[in-house]
Amino acid sequence: MTRVKAVLDRDRRLSVRLVAEEVGLPKTDVHRIITEDLHMRKIANTWFLNHDNAPSHTSFAVREFLALQNITTLPHPS
Repeated sequence: MTRVKAVLDRDRRLSVRLVAEEVGLPKTDVHRIITEDLHMRKIANTWFLNHDNAPSHTSFAVREFLALQNITTLPHPS
């Protein structure tokens, strides 16, 4: 999971196939890591963090970190 996250941190525009090739894992495993473990979705060719609005994820410290890292978040659908 950390290798996949590191690749996406460098370039969020990469496809699942390219990430899988770089980390040496099957595409299905990489897709599961991205969507289920890292809670990310791909929209308009860029991976976004999909927020679930849990209190630990919406604290000031987390919001500040995400803003400083230029990580775009999407609100959790109701």
